[in-house]
Amino acid sequence: MFYRYTTTVGVGLFILGLWASLMLASPTHGRQVRLFEFLSHNIRLSENEMQALKAGEAVTMELPSSPQNELFLFGAVRVDAPLSFYLAKNQNQLLFETDMVQAWGEFRVPPRENDLTELTWPEEDLEDLPSCRPGSCKIKLPAGYLDQLRPFSDDRSVFANRANALLRQALVDYLNSYRRRGNAALMEYRDKGQPVSLADEFGGILENFSRFNRYTPELQAYLRDFPNNRPFNTEDRFIWAKVLLGSQAKRPTIFLYHLVTYRLPEGNDTAIAVKQLYASHYYEAALGLTLIVADPENASRFYLLHFDRGRIDVLRDIPGLLSNGLRGETRKVLARRLEAIKQEAKDRY
Repeated sequence: MFYRYTTTVGVGLFILGLWASLMLASPTHGRQVRLFEFLSHNIRLSENEMQALKAGEAVTMELPSSPQNELFLFGAVRVDAPLSFYLAKNQNQLLFETDMVQAWGEFRVPPRENDLTELTWPEEDLEDLPSCRPGSCKIKLPAGYLDQLRPFSDDRSVFANRANALLRQALVDYLNSYRRRGNAALMEYRDKGQPVSLADEFGGILENFSRFNRYTPELQAYLRDFPNNRPFNTEDRFIWAKVLLGSQAKRPTIFLYHLVTYRLPEGNDTAIAVKQLYASHYYEAALGLTLIVADPENASRFYLLHFDRGRIDVLRDIPGLLSNGLRGETRKVLARRLEAIKQEAKDRY
Protein backbone atom coordinates (compact mmCIF):
# COMPACT_ATOMS: atom_id res chain seq x y z
CA MET A 1 0.00 0.00 0.00
CA PHE A 2 -0.34 -0.46 -5.66
CA TYR A 3 1.95 1.53 -7.90
CA ARG A 4 4.41 0.45 -10.46
CA TYR A 5 7.65 0.59 -8.54
CA THR A 6 7.96 1.54 -4.92
CA THR A 7 6.33 3.61 -2.20
CA THR A 8 4.29 3.16 0.89
CA VAL A 9 1.21 2.87 -1.20
CA GLY A 10 2.49 -0.69 -0.92
CA VAL A 11 1.48 -0.73 2.68
CA GLY A 12 -1.81 0.99 2.06
CA LEU A 13 -3.11 -0.27 -1.22
CA PHE A 14 -2.89 -3.94 -0.45
CA ILE A 15 -4.67 -3.29 2.82
CA LEU A 16 -6.61 -0.24 1.77
CA GLY A 17 -9.83 -2.15 2.33
CA LEU A 18 -8.84 -2.21 5.97
CA TRP A 19 -10.84 0.99 6.19
CA ALA A 20 -10.76 3.18 9.22
CA SER A 21 -13.43 5.51 10.42
CA LEU A 22 -12.65 8.66 12.33
CA MET A 23 -14.99 11.40 13.48
CA LEU A 24 -12.00 13.76 13.77
CA ALA A 25 -12.76 14.76 17.34
CA SER A 26 -10.38 17.28 18.87
CA PRO A 27 -9.59 16.27 22.46
CA THR A 28 -8.18 19.72 23.09
CA HIS A 29 -11.49 21.48 22.52
CA GLY A 30 -13.82 18.55 23.08
CA ARG A 31 -15.68 19.09 19.81
CA GLN A 32 -15.94 17.50 16.43
CA VAL A 33 -13.97 18.89 13.52
CA ARG A 34 -16.05 19.14 10.38
CA LEU A 35 -14.94 16.88 7.52
CA PHE A 36 -14.82 19.45 4.73
CA GLU A 37 -13.12 21.93 7.02
CA PHE A 38 -10.44 19.33 7.73
CA LEU A 39 -9.95 18.59 4.03
CA SER A 40 -9.74 22.25 3.18
CA HIS A 41 -7.54 23.48 6.03
CA ASN A 42 -5.38 20.45 6.85
CA ILE A 43 -5.10 18.72 3.48
CA ARG A 44 -5.55 21.97 1.53
CA LEU A 45 -7.82 20.57 -1.14
CA SER A 46 -8.66 23.19 -3.74
CA GLU A 47 -12.25 24.20 -4.45
CA ASN A 48 -12.19 22.18 -7.66
CA GLU A 49 -10.81 19.11 -5.86
CA MET A 50 -13.47 19.45 -3.17
CA GLN A 51 -16.21 19.66 -5.78
CA ALA A 52 -14.83 16.60 -7.57
CA LEU A 53 -14.74 14.66 -4.29
CA LYS A 54 -18.32 15.63 -3.43
CA ALA A 55 -19.36 14.58 -6.93
CA GLY A 56 -18.07 11.07 -6.27
CA GLU A 57 -14.66 11.20 -7.96
CA ALA A 58 -11.49 9.86 -6.32
CA VAL A 59 -9.02 12.63 -5.49
CA THR A 60 -5.32 11.96 -4.93
CA MET A 61 -2.34 14.19 -4.31
CA GLU A 62 1.23 14.13 -3.09
CA LEU A 63 1.68 16.13 0.10
CA PRO A 64 4.90 17.96 1.04
CA SER A 65 7.37 15.79 2.91
CA SER A 66 11.02 15.39 3.81
CA PRO A 67 13.66 13.95 3.64
CA GLN A 68 14.15 13.45 -0.10
CA ASN A 69 13.42 9.73 0.00
CA GLU A 70 10.08 10.12 1.82
CA LEU A 71 6.91 10.05 -0.26
CA PHE A 72 3.62 11.19 1.28
CA LEU A 73 0.40 10.42 -0.59
CA PHE A 74 -3.19 11.28 0.20
CA GLY A 75 -6.33 9.93 -1.44
CA ALA A 76 -10.04 10.21 -0.78
CA VAL A 77 -13.29 8.98 -2.28
CA ARG A 78 -16.98 9.16 -1.41
CA VAL A 79 -18.50 5.72 -0.90
CA ASP A 80 -22.24 5.41 -1.52
CA ALA A 81 -23.08 2.97 1.25
CA PRO A 82 -23.85 3.52 4.95
CA LEU A 83 -20.79 3.52 7.15
CA SER A 84 -22.31 0.91 9.49
CA PHE A 85 -23.06 -1.42 6.56
CA TYR A 86 -19.57 -1.11 5.18
CA LEU A 87 -17.91 -1.80 8.53
CA ALA A 88 -20.12 -4.83 9.15
CA LYS A 89 -19.27 -6.30 5.75
CA ASN A 90 -15.58 -5.46 5.70
CA GLN A 91 -14.22 -5.45 9.21
CA ASN A 92 -12.46 -8.79 8.71
CA GLN A 93 -11.61 -8.36 5.04
CA LEU A 94 -8.09 -7.93 3.74
CA LEU A 95 -8.04 -6.52 0.24
CA PHE A 96 -5.18 -8.55 -1.12
CA GLU A 97 -7.26 -9.47 -4.18
CA THR A 98 -4.86 -8.17 -6.79
CA ASP A 99 -2.71 -9.71 -9.47
CA MET A 100 0.32 -8.17 -7.79
CA VAL A 101 0.03 -10.38 -4.69
CA GLN A 102 1.54 -13.83 -5.14
CA ALA A 103 0.93 -15.06 -1.59
CA TRP A 104 -0.04 -13.69 1.82
CA GLY A 105 -1.14 -14.85 5.23
CA GLU A 106 -1.91 -13.83 8.79
CA PHE A 107 0.11 -14.90 11.83
CA ARG A 108 -1.49 -16.63 14.78
CA VAL A 109 -0.72 -15.63 18.37
CA PRO A 110 1.98 -16.40 19.13
CA PRO A 111 3.46 -16.48 15.59
CA ARG A 112 5.00 -19.76 14.49
CA GLU A 113 6.90 -20.99 11.47
CA ASN A 114 4.02 -22.92 9.93
CA ASP A 115 2.18 -19.60 9.57
CA LEU A 116 4.68 -19.04 6.73
CA THR A 117 4.37 -22.40 4.98
CA GLU A 118 3.60 -20.75 1.64
CA LEU A 119 6.38 -18.16 1.87
CA THR A 120 9.48 -18.74 -0.28
CA TRP A 121 12.17 -16.53 -1.72
CA PRO A 122 11.58 -15.40 -5.31
CA GLU A 123 13.79 -17.22 -7.79
CA GLU A 124 15.68 -13.99 -8.51
CA ASP A 125 16.59 -13.64 -4.84
CA LEU A 126 17.69 -17.26 -4.56
CA GLU A 127 20.13 -16.64 -7.42
CA ASP A 128 21.58 -13.57 -5.69
CA LEU A 129 21.78 -14.84 -2.12
CA PRO A 130 25.06 -16.81 -2.51
CA SER A 131 26.92 -13.64 -3.53
CA CYS A 132 25.37 -11.40 -0.84
CA ARG A 133 27.67 -9.70 1.63
CA PRO A 134 26.90 -7.07 4.29
CA GLY A 135 26.89 -3.72 2.50
CA SER A 136 26.66 -5.35 -0.93
CA CYS A 137 23.42 -7.21 -1.56
CA LYS A 138 20.35 -6.77 -3.74
CA ILE A 139 18.14 -7.95 -0.88
CA LYS A 140 17.36 -6.51 2.54
CA LEU A 141 17.96 -9.42 4.90
CA PRO A 142 17.10 -10.15 8.54
CA ALA A 143 19.98 -9.83 10.99
CA GLY A 144 22.22 -12.90 11.13
CA TYR A 145 20.55 -14.51 8.12
CA LEU A 146 23.67 -14.62 5.93
CA ASP A 147 25.77 -16.20 8.68
CA GLN A 148 23.25 -19.03 9.05
CA LEU A 149 22.94 -19.52 5.29
CA ARG A 150 26.63 -19.45 4.39
CA PRO A 151 27.38 -23.12 5.26
CA PHE A 152 24.91 -24.19 2.56
CA SER A 153 25.99 -21.79 -0.20
CA ASP A 154 28.08 -24.39 -2.04
CA ASP A 155 25.51 -27.18 -1.96
CA ARG A 156 22.93 -26.27 -4.61
CA SER A 157 20.90 -29.41 -3.90
CA VAL A 158 19.84 -28.16 -0.47
CA PHE A 159 20.46 -24.42 -0.80
CA ALA A 160 16.93 -23.32 -1.78
CA ASN A 161 15.25 -25.40 0.91
CA ARG A 162 17.60 -24.15 3.60
CA ALA A 163 17.32 -20.55 2.40
CA ASN A 164 13.52 -20.69 2.59
CA ALA A 165 13.45 -22.49 5.94
CA LEU A 166 15.89 -19.99 7.44
CA LEU A 167 13.81 -17.09 6.08
CA ARG A 168 10.68 -18.39 7.80
CA GLN A 169 12.57 -18.98 11.03
CA ALA A 170 14.21 -15.54 10.92
CA LEU A 171 10.93 -13.70 10.31
CA VAL A 172 9.11 -15.52 13.10
CA ASP A 173 11.98 -14.88 15.53
CA TYR A 174 12.03 -11.23 14.46
CA LEU A 175 8.27 -10.82 14.85
CA ASN A 176 8.27 -12.44 18.29
CA SER A 177 11.10 -10.14 19.35
CA TYR A 178 9.13 -7.13 18.07
CA ARG A 179 6.04 -8.27 19.99
CA ARG A 180 8.13 -8.28 23.18
CA ARG A 181 10.37 -5.25 22.65
CA GLY A 182 8.56 -3.05 20.16
CA ASN A 183 10.52 -0.62 18.00
CA ALA A 184 13.75 -1.46 19.82
CA ALA A 185 13.65 -4.82 17.97
CA LEU A 186 13.21 -3.32 14.49
CA MET A 187 16.00 -4.43 12.19
CA GLU A 188 18.86 -2.54 10.63
CA TYR A 189 19.17 -2.91 6.87
CA ARG A 190 22.72 -3.58 5.65
CA ASP A 191 22.15 -4.21 1.95
CA LYS A 192 24.05 -1.06 0.99
CA GLY A 193 27.21 0.64 2.20
CA GLN A 194 25.41 2.78 4.77
CA PRO A 195 23.33 0.85 7.33
CA VAL A 196 19.73 2.04 7.75
CA SER A 197 17.94 1.77 11.09
CA LEU A 198 14.28 0.92 10.53
CA ALA A 199 13.48 2.20 14.02
CA ASP A 200 15.02 5.60 13.24
CA GLU A 201 13.29 5.82 9.86
CA PHE A 202 9.92 4.84 11.32
CA GLY A 203 10.41 7.36 14.13
CA GLY A 204 10.91 10.06 11.52
CA ILE A 205 7.77 9.04 9.66
CA LEU A 206 5.71 9.02 12.86
CA GLU A 207 7.02 12.47 13.77
CA ASN A 208 6.00 13.71 10.32
CA PHE A 209 2.49 12.43 11.06
CA SER A 210 2.40 14.54 14.24
CA ARG A 211 -0.02 17.12 12.83
CA PHE A 212 -2.71 14.42 12.98
CA ASN A 213 -1.92 13.50 16.60
CA ARG A 214 -4.77 15.59 17.97
CA TYR A 215 -7.24 13.27 16.23
CA THR A 216 -5.78 9.93 17.30
CA PRO A 217 -3.24 10.67 20.05
CA GLU A 218 -3.67 7.26 21.72
CA LEU A 219 -3.02 5.44 18.45
CA GLN A 220 0.03 7.54 17.68
CA ALA A 221 1.44 6.88 21.15
CA TYR A 222 0.80 3.15 20.78
CA LEU A 223 2.62 3.00 17.44
CA ARG A 224 5.56 4.69 19.13
CA ASP A 225 5.53 2.73 22.40
CA PHE A 226 4.24 -0.72 21.34
CA PRO A 227 3.67 -3.05 23.16
CA ASN A 228 3.11 -0.48 25.93
CA ASN A 229 0.33 2.13 26.19
CA ARG A 230 -2.17 -0.07 24.36
CA PRO A 231 -5.48 1.81 24.09
CA PHE A 232 -8.79 0.24 24.98
CA ASN A 233 -10.64 -1.28 22.00
CA THR A 234 -7.45 -1.99 20.06
CA GLU A 235 -6.67 -5.09 18.01
CA ASP A 236 -3.23 -6.10 16.73
CA ARG A 237 -2.74 -8.31 13.69
CA PHE A 238 0.39 -9.35 11.85
CA ILE A 239 0.41 -10.02 8.11
CA TRP A 240 2.99 -11.20 5.59
CA ALA A 241 2.76 -10.81 1.82
CA LYS A 242 4.80 -11.58 -1.28
CA VAL A 243 4.08 -8.94 -3.89
CA LEU A 244 5.24 -8.08 -7.41
CA LEU A 245 4.83 -4.33 -7.29
CA GLY A 246 4.43 -3.77 -11.01
CA SER A 247 5.88 -3.98 -14.48
CA GLN A 248 9.06 -2.07 -13.59
CA ALA A 249 9.80 -4.01 -10.42
CA LYS A 250 12.49 -6.56 -11.16
CA ARG A 251 11.40 -9.11 -8.56
CA PRO A 252 8.69 -9.73 -5.93
CA THR A 253 9.04 -8.10 -2.53
CA ILE A 254 8.37 -9.83 0.79
CA PHE A 255 6.57 -7.64 3.34
CA LEU A 256 5.82 -7.98 7.05
CA TYR A 257 3.12 -5.69 8.49
CA HIS A 258 1.72 -4.77 11.88
CA LEU A 259 -1.94 -3.77 11.59
CA VAL A 260 -3.44 -1.81 14.47
CA THR A 261 -7.22 -1.44 14.58
CA TYR A 262 -8.32 1.19 17.07
CA ARG A 263 -12.04 1.55 17.74
CA LEU A 264 -12.85 4.93 19.20
CA PRO A 265 -14.95 5.07 22.38
CA GLU A 266 -18.24 6.03 20.67
CA GLY A 267 -20.07 4.47 17.74
CA ASN A 268 -18.43 2.60 14.87
CA ASP A 269 -15.53 5.01 14.49
CA THR A 270 -12.28 3.16 13.83
CA ALA A 271 -8.74 3.99 12.80
CA ILE A 272 -6.46 1.51 11.05
CA ALA A 273 -2.70 1.95 10.98
CA VAL A 274 -0.53 -0.30 8.81
CA LYS A 275 3.09 -0.32 9.96
CA GLN A 276 5.74 -1.98 7.84
CA LEU A 277 8.12 -4.14 9.85
CA TYR A 278 10.11 -5.59 6.95
CA ALA A 279 10.51 -5.30 3.20
CA SER A 280 13.01 -7.31 1.21
CA HIS A 281 13.36 -4.58 -1.44
CA TYR A 282 12.95 -0.84 -1.96
CA TYR A 283 11.33 0.25 1.33
CA GLU A 284 13.21 1.43 4.38
CA ALA A 285 10.10 2.26 6.43
CA ALA A 286 6.41 2.90 5.79
CA LEU A 287 3.19 3.75 7.60
CA GLY A 288 -0.33 3.85 6.16
CA LEU A 289 -3.43 5.29 7.80
CA THR A 290 -6.94 4.76 6.45
CA LEU A 291 -9.89 6.72 7.81
CA ILE A 292 -13.62 6.58 7.22
CA VAL A 293 -15.58 9.73 7.93
CA ALA A 294 -19.37 9.91 7.90
CA ASP A 295 -20.71 12.20 5.17
CA PRO A 296 -22.07 15.26 7.04
CA GLU A 297 -24.49 15.91 4.15
CA ASN A 298 -25.91 12.40 3.75
CA ALA A 299 -26.07 9.72 6.45
CA SER A 300 -26.34 6.93 3.86
CA ARG A 301 -22.75 7.34 2.67
CA PHE A 302 -19.25 8.12 3.92
CA TYR A 303 -15.83 9.31 2.80
CA LEU A 304 -12.78 7.08 2.82
CA LEU A 305 -9.50 8.93 3.39
CA HIS A 306 -6.12 7.29 2.96
CA PHE A 307 -2.66 8.54 3.97
CA ASP A 308 0.60 6.84 3.04
CA ARG A 309 4.13 7.76 4.06
CA GLY A 310 7.11 5.72 2.93
CA ARG A 311 10.89 6.08 2.84
CA ILE A 312 12.22 4.48 -0.33
CA ASP A 313 15.86 3.78 -1.08
CA VAL A 314 15.76 4.59 -4.82
CA LEU A 315 14.31 8.08 -4.21
CA ARG A 316 17.52 8.98 -2.41
CA ASP A 317 19.45 8.44 -5.64
CA ILE A 318 16.98 9.57 -8.34
CA PRO A 319 17.08 13.29 -9.28
CA GLY A 320 13.80 15.17 -8.95
CA LEU A 321 12.84 15.17 -12.61
CA LEU A 322 13.53 11.45 -13.04
CA SER A 323 11.47 10.59 -9.97
CA ASN A 324 8.39 12.43 -11.25
CA GLY A 325 7.26 9.45 -13.33
CA LEU A 326 7.39 7.15 -10.30
CA ARG A 327 5.51 9.68 -8.16
CA GLY A 328 2.83 10.24 -10.80
CA GLU A 329 2.28 6.53 -11.30
CA THR A 330 1.76 5.98 -7.57
CA ARG A 331 -1.06 8.52 -7.57
CA LYS A 332 -2.73 6.82 -10.54
CA VAL A 333 -2.65 3.45 -8.84
CA LEU A 334 -4.02 4.93 -5.62
CA ALA A 335 -6.88 6.54 -7.57
CA ARG A 336 -7.69 3.26 -9.30
CA ARG A 337 -7.78 1.41 -5.97
CA LEU A 338 -10.06 4.01 -4.38
CA GLU A 339 -12.44 3.79 -7.33
CA ALA A 340 -12.42 -0.01 -7.05
CA ILE A 341 -13.29 0.14 -3.34
CA LYS A 342 -16.14 2.54 -4.11
CA GLN A 343 -17.49 0.18 -6.76
CA GLU A 344 -17.10 -2.90 -4.55
CA ALA A 345 -19.10 -1.25 -1.78
CA LYS A 346 -21.80 -0.17 -4.23
CA ASP A 347 -22.08 -3.70 -5.65
CA ARG A 348 -22.49 -5.22 -2.19
CA TYR A 349 -24.99 -2.73 -0.81
